[in-house]
Amino acid sequence: MEWFIIEITIYCFFLVAMLLLMIKSRFVNIGHDNSDQFESLRISIIINKAIYKAIQDDEKRFHSKKSMEKYYIDKERIILTEQVPLKVFLSEKDFKMVMDNKPVPQDEADEWLVRCVVGNIYKDDLDNERTNEINSLDLMQNATVFSHTESVMEVQIFCLLFMYALNHFWEA
Repeated sequence: MEWFIIEITIYCFFLVAMLLLMIKSRFVNIGHDNSDQFESLRISIIINKAIYKAIQDDEKRFHSKKSMEKYYIDKERIILTEQVPLKVFLSEKDFKMVMDNKPVPQDEADEWLVRCVVGNIYKDDLDNERTNEINSLDLMQNATVFSHTESVMEVQIFCLLFMYALNHFWEA
């Protein structure tokens, strides 16, 4: 009988820990906030490091700068940025910026991304998508109890305290 009580107790404390974690998540952020990944500074860094590097590394397979210009300017081309394919469309001005290694200023990064990366990518759409994604995740998808060691510790402490109290209750 006491093993049955222990099993029920562990299950109840697990539920209590989940409930406390859910209540805590309403007041304290759980997980990582990735909303800054679409900020102008971050986009500028991605453009200047990843996209520029991919195009500049591509220079090795061309015989001359003229042939590279002919290949890229005013044409949609696929480049690999860290094994992620992106379709780019570079004007002559944008291509010269890349080849001269002139960084895209932070305040122009959003426009550069919309102008040069093919597809309907807008900062507001990305922000809305991120918000919808976060809102659509429930607690079990966002974080499990076992990935938060403090929750496992809470359950263990509750169980130890209950076992201590139960032991004293049966001794009396």
